[in-house]
Amino acid sequence: MIRKSILQEINDIVGKDCKYEDSYLNIEIEIDKISSVTQDTCDFRTVLSECENLLSKDTKDFKIATWWFYTNFKINQIEGLKYSIDCFIEFINKFYTSFYPKSKISKTNIIEWLETTLTKEIENNLNLQNSLKDSELEFKIADLSLSLKKVSETDRDYFKTILKLIKKQELTPKINKEKIEVVETIKVADEKQINENKFELKIDNTITNDFDANKVLRSIKKSASSLSDYYRQKDYANFKSIRITRFISLIDIEDLPITQGNKTQIQAPLIEDIQALEEFFKQNKYYEALSLSEKILEDCPFWLDGHFYTYQILEKNNYIKQANEVKLELLNFIELKKGILNLTFADGTPFASLKTKTWIDKENKNRDKEEFKEVNEEKNLVDEIHNFISNNNEEESISFFEEKISLSKSMEEKFNTKVEFLKFVVSISRIDIANIYLEHILDEIKYFNLDSWNPKLVSRIYSFILINFRSSEYHKDKIKEVYKKLCIIDIHEAYKINLK
Repeated sequence: MIRKSILQEINDIVGKDCKYEDSYLNIEIEIDKISSVTQDTCDFRTVLSECENLLSKDTKDFKIATWWFYTNFKINQIEGLKYSIDCFIEFINKFYTSFYPKSKISKTNIIEWLETTLTKEIENNLNLQNSLKDSELEFKIADLSLSLKKVSETDRDYFKTILKLIKKQELTPKINKEKIEVVETIKVADEKQINENKFELKIDNTITNDFDANKVLRSIKKSASSLSDYYRQKDYANFKSIRITRFISLIDIEDLPITQGNKTQIQAPLIEDIQALEEFFKQNKYYEALSLSEKILEDCPFWLDGHFYTYQILEKNNYIKQANEVKLELLNFIELKKGILNLTFADGTPFASLKTKTWIDKENKNRDKEEFKEVNEEKNLVDEIHNFISNNNEEESISFFEEKISLSKSMEEKFNTKVEFLKFVVSISRIDIANIYLEHILDEIKYFNLDSWNPKLVSRIYSFILINFRSSEYHKDKIKEVYKKLCIIDIHEAYKINLK
């Protein structure tokens, strides 16, 4: 019997964590269709089968159990709810101290999802409401709320709206004809969708549509998160771990979130997690503090305080290079997302606290001073180059550039010298060399991610390219791509340039 096998212990009681396995991923993909804007239909029977298989043989996972409970409801409506609720409650009570996932925020999020989704389904369906005339079900839902409190470690009462709807109904049990027709219709529809919704990624991993792409991206993010955890456990200041976390948190962000006033619809991190982080930080438990900060950022990249916590921990422990990388990444992100410091989460919590804003303001002023110093150094370099080429022939000047590049004291000096060489070959009308060297400059901008790290420098280079190269001299698509990038990093400079 399925319910009995779900409640049986596996090796080590709760088995293994299966969140990175294909079957788990397939379930998530189907569940995501419930709220998908593409209106894809979730194959609930496949979800049910996959959930039962995992829970019986491999893992005691709260998310999987929640989806199993919800899927029983979706397939058989209130009868499915009655069938699965006792097992779901017993599963929670038996395994809640040790089941997966271990993250409190993950467990709280799935509870929120279940309550919101189930309530919405019942509120919007009169037939379902009429089927709630069952005092026993009322008690079971109340019991489920008590069990979920153990998981969330709060005193919050769940499913209040559903319990109110039950109380509104007459206590006499009655299953009407309309309800039966709805159930049968859903069963037929679900059977029809089984073949339509089956999906298998191409063996050669070719991505041919958005669905394929989203599946691959989701898999990459899951694997990346696991990899980041691994590197962090070996060394909490590991560069790879820090970079992977920022990749995961920022990859989906293209623009600022939609707002009403300054308030977004994004959920703030759990107050319990923030309090735990603050306590770790005060007690100098830096590994625990940084690990928690980075995990929160994977789910909530707009929580800018988290980046500040990570920076402080790294700096306090003399990991200066890592701290500076975190700082520069954040400052560039803020510069590209104008106005982000003024936004808040859905509950009014600011993206950046006053303390974080003060630190950001201070670091921006320090960076302005450094940039002023770099501009002066760059000007001195340019003056030296111009003085030489004005007093020597072309061949001597080319030899001078070659030596200057090889003897550069820093990557910045070498790059700036290459840019000046590009300008030089343009000035002597050697467009053949200029086109080759331009390709090299653009490759270095991409390789060193200078669009993010030094947008002001890149803006000047892009402007020079657009002014001095035209589609007849350089590939038309490349010129358009440069202009597009300039629009993103410096719209005011792009406005001055007319490609026509």
